[in-house]
Amino acid sequence: MLFDAKTTVADSIPADEPAVVTLAFDWEAERYVMTDGTPVELSGIDGAKQWLEQCLRTIRGKYGIYPINYGCRALELRGKKLHNGTALPELESELKQAIHYCDEVQDIGNVRLEGKTIMIDCIMQDGTVEVVGIEGD
Repeated sequence: MLFDAKTTVADSIPADEPAVVTLAFDWEAERYVMTDGTPVELSGIDGAKQWLEQCLRTIRGKYGIYPINYGCRALELRGKKLHNGTALPELESELKQAIHYCDEVQDIGNVRLEGKTIMIDCIMQDGTVEVVGIEGD
């Protein structure tokens, strides 16, 4: 048979290659980080942090290039008081839906605001928990 074995994309990636590679972006300068004219690539936890920040800064459903369940309304929440306690669970839900596009992150844990910073507990594929903070303006 031509296709007798079931394979996945993960099976085709060599073990020593990172599952996710993303480009470093400087949000303050609003441009990609370059070294000698080449974009800087991030992987592992640094790649996951960059991916999460991009997801948090992307307005859900606004850009046709992204899937419908990519992005969230985090920009609306930064630095604001949350009166009814529904905004953070909604943000957590949106992130849990979006992580299917980032192979480094297995699950999203606690999401909370600390001042103008959104703090996210990320459960990585290796089982470790990384706390990612995305600062607001």
